Amino acid sequence: MPGYFSAKLHTATAVVALIAMGGIATADEVYEIGPDQLAFSLSNMDPSVDPGSDFLKYAAGSWLARVDRPDNLPSVGVFSYIQERVKARLLVTLQEASKAADSAEKGSPTQQVGAFYNAYLDIEARNAAGMAPLQEELAAIAAIDDYDALARYLGHWTKGIGVPPLIAMAPSPDLADATKITLYSVSGELGLGDQAAIYAEGDGSAKKQAYQDYIAGILTVAGYAPDRIDAISPTIVALESDLYGGLLTAEDKVDPRAVYNPMTFDELNALIPQINLNLVLDEVGIEKPEGVINYEPRYLQALSAALDEYSMQDIRDLLSFMLIKTFADVLSTDFEDPKRALSEALTGVAVLPPREEQVQELLAGLMGHPTSQLYTEAYFDAETRTEALGMIEQIKGAFRQRIANREWLSEETRVEALRKIDNLYYRVGTPDEWLDYSSVEVGNDPVANLINLTAFGNALEYAKIGKPVVHVQFNGARTLPIAINAQYDPQINGFEVTAAITQPAAFDPTLDAAVNFCRLGGIIGHEMTHGFDATGRRYDAAGNLRNWWTDADTTYFEGEAQKLAEQASRYEALPGKTMNGAAMIGENMADVGGITLAHAALVEFLEENPDENVEIDGFTPAQRCFLSWTQMWAEQNSEAQLSFQLTSTHPPGSYRAIAPLQHVDAFYEAFDIQEGDAMWLAPEKRLNAW
Repeated sequence: MPGYFSAKLHTATAVVALIAMGGIATADEVYEIGPDQLAFSLSNMDPSVDPGSDFLKYAAGSWLARVDRPDNLPSVGVFSYIQERVKARLLVTLQEASKAADSAEKGSPTQQVGAFYNAYLDIEARNAAGMAPLQEELAAIAAIDDYDALARYLGHWTKGIGVPPLIAMAPSPDLADATKITLYSVSGELGLGDQAAIYAEGDGSAKKQAYQDYIAGILTVAGYAPDRIDAISPTIVALESDLYGGLLTAEDKVDPRAVYNPMTFDELNALIPQINLNLVLDEVGIEKPEGVINYEPRYLQALSAALDEYSMQDIRDLLSFMLIKTFADVLSTDFEDPKRALSEALTGVAVLPPREEQVQELLAGLMGHPTSQLYTEAYFDAETRTEALGMIEQIKGAFRQRIANREWLSEETRVEALRKIDNLYYRVGTPDEWLDYSSVEVGNDPVANLINLTAFGNALEYAKIGKPVVHVQFNGARTLPIAINAQYDPQINGFEVTAAITQPAAFDPTLDAAVNFCRLGGIIGHEMTHGFDATGRRYDAAGNLRNWWTDADTTYFEGEAQKLAEQASRYEALPGKTMNGAAMIGENMADVGGITLAHAALVEFLEENPDENVEIDGFTPAQRCFLSWTQMWAEQNSEAQLSFQLTSTHPPGSYRAIAPLQHVDAFYEAFDIQEGDAMWLAPEKRLNAW
């Protein structure tokens, strides 16, 4: 197969092979980014297609016809290719840490990351240990005989294991006062994670059955008797489905006021009378607060009803399963079989990543900063940061100008919007200071490592209670420097662009401004727009949930946003299956804003640098801008992946590649698209917000 699937084996596995043969190859020698990996290229176009008829095929038709999705990935596109490159680079970094761990200073990133990596890959020791590492915890669960004991164990889980099942208490900045840390009540962990929408499917659902089979597989490996497994697995699915029914929907959460439900601690506890939440806090080691925020206003009633319906043995079975699932990745490799079967059912991918890649996910979750520190020391430089910051400034300036000139905005709202864009926080690449993990014991026991690192991370979070809010840079799951992402946070009124995304094919300083502005610049504009989308607009310049809009401006904005919901709801991600446009308003508005701001900033840049305002290969900068955007969002997806995105807040790439362009007047001008063409969207249906 060509390119990405060629005999060159451009994968992390190839890096392992080269290391085994002697020496450590540089990852870039093994994984290149070229046209097959969607580096911007005219060779990815299909010029036989009329751009007004099908712009995706015109811009990326050759790539779509030429490159197939590999069996080991649910989706391939620009960001998955960058991910493969990061994996290859990170694997080299981890191999180096692995070799140096024993001689490195104790508590240093090299020692800790290397020791974790070595312990995880000591498969012989993991298999020999079997279930022994969990026996003490399983015995503690078996001893739970009443609700007070359950409350204490949930507190114990919260402190040292992670987010518990059933209910969780977590500190976070108050939505209405971003300077204050408040305790939140949130739902407990569910076994299906980000695939939780499956719980809402009917009992005949193949995916729901696959999850039940997964539970049975996990319990089989753990040594449960067949008759117990037959009773436990359907009960867990039913119990979790009932709990899921108490959660807010994605549409509900578009308005953040839905999750902001302040009350006293006693009022919260009254919603779940079976569990004494004071006992949970006692185990965690924090004092009872006067006030809390109930993030899921219907959930505790659903939990209370479930506790009345299900037996204490059912609850113990759920806890035991979730405990085993939590640690399965560092126990016997026999647990890989049920994980593989579930992956095939839910994503269409029947193979698991190599273990050398699976450990990267664990390291990101448990030691994100030390791992990122080692990676960025080798693969990120100050020049990249400087160039990206310059682009951000250009796009911010274009956004400010657009806010100042929006005719629909009242002066009252405009003043607040300008204050918000002027106060925007942003960073690129890495934090100013790395978190210090040196006090954590990381050795040759993978289960102990997971517990120690989780407890350390939780202690950091709970120590924030009662102290001024201090933003820890690049420390979210999606903002670690090794994550392929940029993300806006309304409570800091700002965004962070990770080191990993500032590389080809998202950003390439060797290419012209049109390509870079409409790739990484489009992503940056996307994040800026999130501060003013259907959710972000409800936060002010200081990151507080506050209404700073006039009623007339709100009415106009919501009418414009509805255009995006209607457009997305007409799109069939799969034959006969349309998307949930209401849930996707935020992402779709950010996409329109992203490409709009990127193009506007490009125009300003070219006015300031007229020598760069030239045609390249017969295409104007505007044409290369829109072509670059569409190629960036070209994807090959499994049917299971597209099915998942039907209920996601993020539309598939095939939609993002073209739908936002239909709201940009300059796009029609660049390719002479006229009324009557398939790509034409009537002016009155185009978004006129930011």
